[in-house]
This record gives sequence, structure tokens and C-alpha cells, in this order.
Amino acid sequence: MTKECNSCHKQLEDAEYVGNNQKILSTCSKCRERGKRSMEKHSENRKENTQQWREKNLERTKLMNEFYRSTKSLSEEQRSILVQEFKQKHNINDHVSGQPSKHRKEHYEKEGVTGKDCSVAGCGWKALTHFNNNSNSWDRLRTTCKDCMKKHRVASKDVRNKYYKKRMTEDVQFRLRQNIKNRIHNSLRFYATEKDDRIIHYLGCPMHHFKDHMESLFTEGMSWNKYGHYEDENGNRKIGIQIDHIIPCNAFDLNNPQELLLCFHWKNCQPMWGEENMSKSDTYKQEDKLRYIESMKEIMDNTSLDQLIENVQKDIKEEMEREKEQAELALQKEVENKALQKKQSSLFEDYLYDQCLENMQVMFFMYENANSNKGKEYKKSPLFLMKNKESRKTGGENAKSKTVYQYTITDRKFIRSFDCMSEAAKECGISHASLSNCCRQKTQSSAGFWWSYDPPAVASTTTEA
Repeated sequence: MTKECNSCHKQLEDAEYVGNNQKILSTCSKCRERGKRSMEKHSENRKENTQQWREKNLERTKLMNEFYRSTKSLSEEQRSILVQEFKQKHNINDHVSGQPSKHRKEHYEKEGVTGKDCSVAGCGWKALTHFNNNSNSWDRLRTTCKDCMKKHRVASKDVRNKYYKKRMTEDVQFRLRQNIKNRIHNSLRFYATEKDDRIIHYLGCPMHHFKDHMESLFTEGMSWNKYGHYEDENGNRKIGIQIDHIIPCNAFDLNNPQELLLCFHWKNCQPMWGEENMSKSDTYKQEDKLRYIESMKEIMDNTSLDQLIENVQKDIKEEMEREKEQAELALQKEVENKALQKKQSSLFEDYLYDQCLENMQVMFFMYENANSNKGKEYKKSPLFLMKNKESRKTGGENAKSKTVYQYTITDRKFIRSFDCMSEAAKECGISHASLSNCCRQKTQSSAGFWWSYDPPAVASTTTEA
């Protein structure tokens, strides 16, 4: 993998950007070596200039040395007064120490309002309220006004985004730090906890130690090149390694400072493949949380964790009671279901008959114009038509067995069997074709085939087996 050097703008291998502490730098090794030689040369020139100044101001240097030796035993206040008198007497002026910067923007008033000039060319005078705070400045204010800072942020947005994306791609430690920082920020965003920008405060260790710890937990196939998202050999974008909280964040009260530190401590973090982490979701066991808190007693304040351990033990006890109640209810329901199944199996015919009465579409009804006496008896009563398969011998003792289908019509009051469908149709008082068109196979059982009724308009045509 290659990247561009910020100094020489050449595309070089990643090995050229590794520093002494194994950190990925933005400049290549040649540019760093060239800069080192330049600094050494500057240091030599500075020594020469210092030596020339001392030779030129030899008498002044001797006077100052004698004065400092003679006033060495005095206090700082007495000495500072004598130093000012000595400099005025010998006409010695300080050109750097204690002198204001030549570029300092002094305060002055306009129309009774105190302000100063903005350092951006063309902006001009602004009141002091138009400047943000800066602790490093002599007046604790920025040199650039708020309006100019806002314009600069808008103008440099693309440059900052480009730099951020580039560093997130090339610097693994920076990417790891940003991801953890964002995770902490998002977790605390909905809580009233006062946030601390120092990520070390939450992790409990420096960032490079945290990176080394995660690397020691890598499993087969894991590497920092697969952290976040990565592209496989075919160029497909895949979800790589994520930093997982062993005990998820929702298991802790982030308004409690102790639980907050327990949540984001490095001992509660581990590398995990993204798909596995998403399938895990935020599930956990109270027993695991209890073991984790007990292991942290050596690191954190024991007295502050005792109450937390007591609360977790109480939650575990309540959870066990709930599980016991659920198990008893499930057992009771299982017993009731078995009793119901036994009742249904013992009264299968009655159960099937009742179900057919509830759903009239599965019944076969006699027609109004039944001709035979038996047909009149069956008229408009719910019927079952059952088709049984039998083997019979016809034509004497030496004859071969022949498969015969027997059709049985029953409504629980009358049971009649026929050797063919035409006889069954005649008994019902309808035609053979009407019976074929109105019947379809419903379910198969050991007794034969149950047939059920479909309206003639939507009935599927069946043929006699």
C-alpha cells in the first residue's frame, strides 16, 4: 500500500512513513532526514551568531556578570529593582525579554467602546466581545474576530475533511482513538453526565497501550488493515473488526461516575468481527456483569463498588424468581395442552365432525332434487364420502386378486357402501359427473381418502382412481 508524502508529494510504500515509535507519519524517511540535517545546520549557525554577539558585546557581558554575582544573595524583589537601575545607568535596553510583540494588537476605544483591530487584513476594529477566548494570548483573546473565524471554517471545510479522511485511512491509532471517542460521546449525549474530553480518563490507559491490548486479543484473520470497513481481494466492501463492549453500555447507569468508568474501561473492551458483534446486539447476563465488577475491585475503589455489587446480586435474585415463575407457567400450559390433545385424540371423530360443521366449505351436501328414498333421508345433511382400497378375488379360487375401490357415504345415522362412484351418486340422488366435480381429495389417513365439498363454480375436476 502506498501514500503521498506531505513534503515531497511522492507516492511511496508505507514502510517509508514509520517513525521510531512505530507511528505512521505524514512525511517519508528521506524528507525527515533532510529536515534533521537542516535543523543541525541551523543550530550550528545559531551557535556562531551567539559567539559573534558575545565578542561584540564583551564589555557589556562582563558588567552584567559582575552585577549578577554581587546581587546573588539578595531576594528576587530587591534584585529586580537593582537590575532596572543598573540597566538605566549603563543604557542597556532589553530587545526581547519583557517587551511586547511588534505584532501585538493593542486595545483602544471607539465611541466609548473598548476594542482592537482584527488580524485579518481589511476587517478593521471590532469590540472585545467579538473575539473568542485564548489562554495563550497576552489579553486572553484571539487575534481574529468571530466573523472571520466563521468564514475561515466554511472556506477550509473541504481541506479539513480531506485531511481527516486521509488520516483516518492511514493512521490506525488515530482512527481507533476517534471511534472510541465518538462511541463515548454518543453514549453520554443523552445523559446528564459532565463529559471529560480526556479519553484516557475513561479507558484507564494511554491510547497506544489500549491499541497493544486490542492487538493481543486478535483472533485468526484479524489485523488493523481490516479495522472498520475493508475491501477484499475482489474489491467488495466488507464489515471488518469492531471494538465491542463485553458488558454492553445499556447494562450500566452512565449517570453514576463509577459505572461510567466501568463501562468504558479497557478491560471491558475486545476486538470482534462486525457481523458477530451485530448478532450479539446488547444481550448479557447479570452473572457476567457481577464477575466483571468483582474483578475491577483491585483497580478501583472497593468501597464504591460494594454497593454496586449488592445491587447486581439483588437483580440476579429477582431475575431468577421471574424465570422460575415463567417455568411454572410454561409447565402448567404444557400439561393443559397434553390433556387437550388426549381429549381430542380420544374423540377424534367427534372433533372432526364439529370442525366440519364450523367450516361448511369442507362438507358435501345433498341436492334438493334427490330422487331415491335414501337420497331424501340424506337431503341437506352434512355427509362424508370415503374412498377405501380393497383387494378381492373374482372368477374362482385360482383367479388373481383385483384392486377394488369402495365408496362409503355416512352422516353418522346412515352408512352405505358402494363398489363404484356411480352407485354412490345414484344413492345420493345426483349424477356421476356432479359427484366427481363436487369432490376433491382433502387429507389422507390410514382408513382411506377423505373427500370434501367445493362449490360447483370453483370446484376442481377430479378423476376416479
